[in-house]
Amino acid sequence: MEVEPNNNLDPVIRMLGSSLRTRSDDPAPLMPSDLHADLQARFARPAVTRPAVAANTSWLSRLGAAISMPGLAISAAAILLLGVIAPRFVHQGDESFRGTNSAQVEAVPVILAGGPSDILDRLSAAGDLEPGSLKAVASAAEAARLAGPKVTVDFSSGIIQSVDADGRVVFHTKISADSPELSLTIAEAVSHL
Repeated sequence: MEVEPNNNLDPVIRMLGSSLRTRSDDPAPLMPSDLHADLQARFARPAVTRPAVAANTSWLSRLGAAISMPGLAISAAAILLLGVIAPRFVHQGDESFRGTNSAQVEAVPVILAGGPSDILDRLSAAGDLEPGSLKAVASAAEAARLAGPKVTVDFSSGIIQSVDADGRVVFHTKISADSPELSLTIAEAVSHL
């Protein structure tokens, strides 16, 4: 089936044919100015002008502007209520969150039996032990007579022992010759009590 071309379309075909670019260096034909104006009137966005922002606004005016936003104001009020005011109502009185009878933890005494004369100074200088918990005695028998939990460092036998409140040995190890290592070993023995 053959279709005969409609002769009424010849001017349209000629116009479309002349609007096509045949080579890459051919300039495209210009859009008619009335068509351009009509398209701009229908589809172009109107130009938006932003108000000028004052460069020197004070922090007080910025804070007022931020609080004037309802979401931020409600959030700030909720944080203030939960974080500051609510704990005051929950914990009334002299009771702390740990209770009224919080335990006082005393340092475990470290008894140094028969050691060198400068051992207290060397262990204090190492910084791993509290200087107030260190005590030097003449012999291991004297250290054994002291009551309560303790760590006994017996230099004559070369043993460190952790003794609990009942007098049972819960940890024992050999003494290291180096003073910083000795303080770390004593700290480990204290941790077993």
